[in-house]
Amino acid sequence: MQKINTPDNLFHDGDPSSGALGTIVTAAWLNAMQGELVSVIEAAGIKLDAAKTDQLRLAIAKLVSDAAAPLKHGHAWADVSKTPTTLAGYGITDALPLKPLLGAKVDLDGIISTGWYHQSLNSNAASGSNYPTPTAGMLSVYASDTMVYQLYQDFQGKRLWWRVQYNDTWSAWQSGATLDDIATTVPAGHVSFFARSSAPPGYLKANGAALSRSAYANLFAAIGTTFGAGDGASTFNLPDLRGEFVRGFDDGRSVDPGRLFGSAQADELRSHYHEYRFVGSASSSTPDDYVSQGGSWPRNFPGSTGRTGGIETRPRNIALLACIKF
Repeated sequence: MQKINTPDNLFHDGDPSSGALGTIVTAAWLNAMQGELVSVIEAAGIKLDAAKTDQLRLAIAKLVSDAAAPLKHGHAWADVSKTPTTLAGYGITDALPLKPLLGAKVDLDGIISTGWYHQSLNSNAASGSNYPTPTAGMLSVYASDTMVYQLYQDFQGKRLWWRVQYNDTWSAWQSGATLDDIATTVPAGHVSFFARSSAPPGYLKANGAALSRSAYANLFAAIGTTFGAGDGASTFNLPDLRGEFVRGFDDGRSVDPGRLFGSAQADELRSHYHEYRFVGSASSSTPDDYVSQGGSWPRNFPGSTGRTGGIETRPRNIALLACIKF
């Protein structure tokens, strides 16, 4: 590639008023420019065509496309030669290394090197020291400055434990609640009220329904046939709390004497009476109209107090969905 042959290697316009000539383009420069352009087109494998004006653009596009690595190919990974076999081969240098298997009688207090460790036998874990559980599992360790972190997962995948060493002192193993723990925290038979129209997972509507004794064995063990024996053989009934107020079981206190656990009770008004006084006067046009001594004066004052209210006696309340844990 040549620069134009002017003192500053730039093109200049002519000036007729001063007689200055414009830049004279030499054949040598034009030939060099043509050679550069032709070489680009031919390098792309395109045949020169005097009738076309876009060959340079097409050539550049093709050269760029051919130079880019393909995004996909039809080769199986196993057929590609010289593939890396380690993380380091892929340039990954900060991954946790895979450590040898943990044997018997290993003290986890001494495992402070960063990496993944596997305990494959329950017996080895039981014979070791400072395991969170005497079962096989995976131990991950991360050491940083004055701290070492350990995470242990049992082979059944039911629980995770973790602890940390700081200034050579280990904390106690800690563990979070598992899904099983959460499910069993609320015992079968527990009644809850929910501000929703459907029972949440793990609960049933307390609607008196008959359920299978085998399918809901935990709930049947908790409440039995207290609220109904179902078909007497394979089913039992839930308590029906729809539209009901719940009252605490008397349990010997004698506030509600004689009451059986789980029994229903109809509505009732406490015995009471209302006093009223009749005040009036009487007159007679006959001086002798009176009640003789020892006689009586029959009186009858039929009547009633005014009525108000509805079909039941109740306090202020709000309707929520009663459910029972199974």
